Formats: sequence, C-alpha cells, structure tokens
Amino acid sequence: AALVAGDTLAWIGVGNVEGVVRKAGARERLLTIGGIVGERLPNVIVRDVPFLPGDAVIFATDGAPGAVLDETVRFDDVAGAAHALLARRAAGADDALVFVGVRDG
Repeated sequence: AALVAGDTLAWIGVGNVEGVVRKAGARERLLTIGGIVGERLPNVIVRDVPFLPGDAVIFATDGAPGAVLDETVRFDDVAGAAHALLARRAAGADDALVFVGVRDG
C-alpha cells in the first residue's frame, strides 16, 4: 500500500511484492516484509520515501518478476508502461499485477 502526502510516499509492502521509486538517473527500492495479508501479517512498518514531481513509482507482484527493475519503461503513458511491463514480465500461469504512477509537477 502507498500514500502520497506532500513530497513523501508512505509505503507498506507485505508478501511477494516489489516496489521502486524512479528518479532522474536513479532508483530507490521500496522494502517489503514477508507475510500474508489476512493470514500471517507481521508487524508492519511504514517507510517514508521522498517523492517529488516527475518521480515514478512501480509496484509489481511476484507474477511479474523484475518489472520494477526494467530500464526500458517510458512514463509519459503510465497505462501503456504498465501493460508493456506486464507483457514482458508476466510469469506463465502465476497471477501478476503491475502498477505504474508518476507524480505530476
């Protein structure tokens, strides 16, 4: 889960998910903890990450491995970027989800 307030992205990642914030020329991985929401939920820790205009965020489940690290994504069309990542990274019969968002200036 993520929430943007001001210049901060508040992030909680539980289970087989990955996340990254892409900045101009850099990226910051969003940390996750093991567990299953609704079954074995560990103590969650909210982590704050700077999230400025022009920054992009990508979340992906384990059914789309490596999606958050894909270097060829263009963020001018977030829906197209999510579809492209899903098409390239979806792993067979496993369920997969990719979310792409960009902070407007």
